[in-house]
Amino acid sequence: MLIKKILLEKYSEIPSSLKNVLNGFENGRIMFFTGLHESLSNRKKIPFDRYIDIGRVVFGFFEEIYQYQEQLTIKDKIMFAVGKNDLKHWENFLEEVLKKIKKFNVPCNCKIEKNIFSEEYENVFSLLAEIKDFQYLSNHFMKKIQQKEHPFMTGYLIGFFREELEIKELVFPFLVLESIIHGIDDYVDISKREEKEYRADIFNVVFGFFSLVFYLFKSVKIDKNDLFRLLIGKKSKLQEFIDSLFFSLIELSNVPEIEKKTENILKMNQREEMGLAVKNMRTRAAGINIFLILTSYLLGKSEETEFKHLSLLIKDYRIIELLEKDIKDIHTDLKNKDYTPVCIWWKKYKKEIFCEKIRTLASIFYREAEIESNKIKKYKKIKQLFFNGVKEKVEKISNC
Repeated sequence: MLIKKILLEKYSEIPSSLKNVLNGFENGRIMFFTGLHESLSNRKKIPFDRYIDIGRVVFGFFEEIYQYQEQLTIKDKIMFAVGKNDLKHWENFLEEVLKKIKKFNVPCNCKIEKNIFSEEYENVFSLLAEIKDFQYLSNHFMKKIQQKEHPFMTGYLIGFFREELEIKELVFPFLVLESIIHGIDDYVDISKREEKEYRADIFNVVFGFFSLVFYLFKSVKIDKNDLFRLLIGKKSKLQEFIDSLFFSLIELSNVPEIEKKTENILKMNQREEMGLAVKNMRTRAAGINIFLILTSYLLGKSEETEFKHLSLLIKDYRIIELLEKDIKDIHTDLKNKDYTPVCIWWKKYKKEIFCEKIRTLASIFYREAEIESNKIKKYKKIKQLFFNGVKEKVEKISNC
């Protein structure tokens, strides 16, 4: 498989988080459909086993993207760069997927409060008419947001960016990415889940990836400078973006492994456990990188130093937000065996020491956010909004 070759070139070995996912497969489409069938019809009891199945869906889809790119001729790539794209390959692949999963779909007459985001997400179902049979997905995804089951990354990023950046074109791809990330997260992490709910998570992941491909390959205007890059044998900026997205998901694939290791905090000394706690928070916050990579690509800021510092500040904000959520979810996480540093410290220490650990962990990321904020001169309003958000949340967390 091409992704194995790409991983070996990047890391010199297959990352441990992907060995079980890729093991035994040399064909990406077979891996994709194997993971899809297992995810829908044979949901595993152990979270790590659920991760392996959904991982095969995700990385099988990326293998399909890389195989598609590999088969394009120079002429195809030039036509692509000028906006004349033949998407028959992806339409056929989507039709093949729909044939295999239609029997798992359960229609629903659910209603949710309509807003700009739910209306935008309906666009997912405009790709092919057959997807309209899965209209329940919009309700399923937006219900999670409206019931605050997840932080609404699209909402706060769009809200913050509106101050200084033209971000209207980010709403649809942000929502699609968010549905993918929440679908993966909930499928793996929530142990007790109704059949129609976890299947809807899988559908959100699958249709989310198709939506993103159609959006990027059809709707996004390619920089004309890419023509020269293609003629001299370099990757286009879109290809570079797909690589960045792929490696961000590799980073995110480390989450199940780091969560398994987090229980070891019970047996560690104080320095070791704080190091593992910091690594846990950084790894679990990796989902925000996907949004930031997409933003930098669509807004043409991938080479801008100031935007890189802003991205690091936003990641620190996301980490603090996760920490706040972990404190709120201590008992739920213990029940689901979804181990975070917070819930393990809750088990290990009395309240006074527990609170001291929380304050120390929060202060580490507060200092990082402060350093990044001081480096940003261009995006003053955005950086102030995020840094003030970090400050307010750390103050709240510190009043343990």
